[in-house]
Amino acid sequence: MEFKYFAFVNKDNVVENVIVCNSIEDFRDLTVNTPMGMSPGRWIPVTEKTRKPSKGYNYCPTKNMFYPDQRFKSWHLDEELMDWAPPTPKPEKEFVDGKLITAWLWDEDNVKWVAQTCVNCDPPSPNDL
Repeated sequence: MEFKYFAFVNKDNVVENVIVCNSIEDFRDLTVNTPMGMSPGRWIPVTEKTRKPSKGYNYCPTKNMFYPDQRFKSWHLDEELMDWAPPTPKPEKEFVDGKLITAWLWDEDNVKWVAQTCVNCDPPSPNDL
């Protein structure tokens, strides 16, 4: 059975609640028969295009898409993708023999990517200690 997700978006286009129902009929029954106690707003059905939201996400009515809050001040909203983009592209992760050797984290204070090495390396063997 495929579940249906619905997001309650307030007048400021911020998600206040997300519910899951078995069907559109169950959703209609729920909203008609159960007062939700929400501020003025509307329910938006979640689709593959809208993406699944979480409480606190934003909703763009013209694109019919949900997107998270801005994580970092230096990042800008890519209005085509409706997602936050860094000022410089993220470098690729580095793998050796299938093990993650280098990953990248954003350093907002210095506005750059910082390498995080040996994220998924095996622990040292007793002979290495």
